[in-house]
Amino acid sequence: MALLHIDTLEDLQPAPPFGILEPSKQQRDGSDRQNALQVAGGLDLLLMPGLGFDREGGRLGRGGGYYDKMVHDLDARAQQHGWQPPWLVALAFSQQLVQQVPTSHHDRDVDVLAMPTELVRCSSRAKQHL
Repeated sequence: MALLHIDTLEDLQPAPPFGILEPSKQQRDGSDRQNALQVAGGLDLLLMPGLGFDREGGRLGRGGGYYDKMVHDLDARAQQHGWQPPWLVALAFSQQLVQQVPTSHHDRDVDVLAMPTELVRCSSRAKQHL
């Protein structure tokens, strides 16, 4: 998975098999797009997708573990360089909030769950700094 820099929405093109809009690997001038995962200083914030969430930051994804692996790599890079890890924020409807999300050892909890009527500070870091 790559997080590629875009300048405008016109940089996005439908990609197979589902036609989801994605940036091409090259800019219009032919140069490579900047991979946001390699930005000096790291990322400040990462929006995490999910089907369901709980108040402890548990996140039910789609089962592939792609975001969990990416967050693990981002955390390792931040630690290697002495940076703060990115804030993990999920945007959700209140209907997506459940009592407890089933998780396993490799799942990464979100720091903050932002819903239309409530901001849930899930991690100790969020409770301390937000």
